[in-house]
Amino acid sequence: MPYIGAGTQRFNTADGLTVSGNASVSGTTALTGNATAAGNLDVTGNVDVDGTTTVDGLTSSAALDVTTSTHANASVFKSTGNTQIMLQDTDASSNDQFWGFQVSGGDFNILTCDDDRSGGFVTPLTIAQAGNTTLTCTAGDSNQALQAYHPTSTSARNIAKFQSNVGSTQADVVTIGCDGGIEAIGEITTTNSLSQNSNSIRTAIGNDGGSATFGTSTNHQIRLFTNNTEQGLLDTSGRFLINRTSVPSVNPHSKLHVLADSAVSAATIQIGTNGYAGISFLNASGSDVGSIVINASSTAYNTSSDYRLKQDVQDMTGAIDRVKTLAPKRFQFTAEPNTTVDGFLAHEAQAVVPEAVTGTHNETRTITNAILSSGGKLITEDVTEEDWTAGKKATEDANGNTVDALYPSDSTWSAKHTEPVMQGIDQSKLVPLLTAALKESIAKIETLETEMTALKARVTTLEGE
Repeated sequence: MPYIGAGTQRFNTADGLTVSGNASVSGTTALTGNATAAGNLDVTGNVDVDGTTTVDGLTSSAALDVTTSTHANASVFKSTGNTQIMLQDTDASSNDQFWGFQVSGGDFNILTCDDDRSGGFVTPLTIAQAGNTTLTCTAGDSNQALQAYHPTSTSARNIAKFQSNVGSTQADVVTIGCDGGIEAIGEITTTNSLSQNSNSIRTAIGNDGGSATFGTSTNHQIRLFTNNTEQGLLDTSGRFLINRTSVPSVNPHSKLHVLADSAVSAATIQIGTNGYAGISFLNASGSDVGSIVINASSTAYNTSSDYRLKQDVQDMTGAIDRVKTLAPKRFQFTAEPNTTVDGFLAHEAQAVVPEAVTGTHNETRTITNAILSSGGKLITEDVTEEDWTAGKKATEDANGNTVDALYPSDSTWSAKHTEPVMQGIDQSKLVPLLTAALKESIAKIETLETEMTALKARVTTLEGE
């Protein structure tokens, strides 16, 4: 191998420098012409080339090896036009790997192919780093950090696929399809929001038999939207609201609240086979205590009544006297002042048939942190004044869409609010008493009829004498 001295070597010939064998340079070489190396050019110093350096072939016997002396320096490759800079990885296998680096219009592209380059750069690029972050992408303020593009419009193709090697088995964990669908095996966690403008976001159940989970890990609600309109809400207390954004003032702690649109049903229940319950009712211990059974042409409202559920069974007596203490009334409800109906005042009926009435006469309850309508009606409770103030303002979601305020702007907040707890009556529970009174009346009538028949017979006899 020819050796060129350790000092600075300058070659200014118009024909440049041609090396047909191997050349070793330990100093600095400056070329103002062209340099052609058919063999190996081994440089441990610096090479300054103002012209063109040509290396014949990209094989293990004739390669261009460029290194830097410190990490602070860099190797710079330049090509004119929309061309590529290619790197070759040689090993003992029959197919070598090629990497093409292309800069065009401000874009930097990394392409790969195998030894047969006739088909273009098609082999996927693999970036690997043991024990560290494999790939970091940083973008400017107005650009994407990472953009993936698939040139096909076929929905069966994928834009990106992420895999893991848990359990020594390589498997997909997240797939982004060309149709915009996201399929995830496991859990998707976001700090702010996860938004999808079209198609769907799917969570699949893994082979381990796990469940599909959707929700929040913090004290936040889950809100369901269609056409940018809120249609459902699962609040932090586990209450599910349909077609409403806040719980009503009546029974606010119920787990299901449904608000119907105008002049339509709030819910529809259809059974698969006639004669079965559309709704079953269980007590706190899980026992069946009632049902609504739907038949082919009727509906039965049932409460438990089997004799095996009862003890100390006795016939009713004195029913007429109890019925005489009932005080049926005619009245109008304040909500419907133009409609007169028949009924009872709950506390009066409670004195006669206690099981027919719920609640206590003149009962009230004290509510803390209450939000009231402009008319003084309870909207909701257990809301801090700070949250109420914020909830009166419209907000924007992650996509910039306007989200309506949670509470009316003319609502008020009260640390304590007292409201009545209204009594109710199940008038069907008056039926046993009324039936007993009727039977007692029938017995008296039958007795009177018997006595009357006997008196008529005696009168007839007396008149015939």
